[in-house]
Amino acid sequence: MIKSEDIGDKTSVWQIVADILKKYGELPVYPPATHKGQCKEPYIVLKADGATIIPGYSSMQQYYRILLYVPKNEYSKLDEYDKKLVKLIEEHCYPLLLPTGQKASDYYDDNYDAHMRAFLYRNVYRQKGV
Repeated sequence: MIKSEDIGDKTSVWQIVADILKKYGELPVYPPATHKGQCKEPYIVLKADGATIIPGYSSMQQYYRILLYVPKNEYSKLDEYDKKLVKLIEEHCYPLLLPTGQKASDYYDDNYDAHMRAFLYRNVYRQKGV
């Protein structure tokens, strides 16, 4: 369950989640396109991933994609980090982030010499002016 001290005066869900992942997690967290060079150690990329209107309601769903990277010779560690990441989000980000149940296939990224696994979460909020 998310704690009020983890929110503070932040207004961005992305910033709140990034700070929680940094505070309670064991892996570095980056915005998209900021990690440079080959993957030498596991890390996370957090990105906003679009939004949709919930039909019939004055609410929106903002999506957040969490990308987990491990070096090419550490593929077997993806499951370990996967479980830790999901547990961290359940314990510290609920109900701010809700799972969609969507997890992409593992992907080998030649640009970083890394295996990547992606998770999709959502945040529901009320549209202003509706």
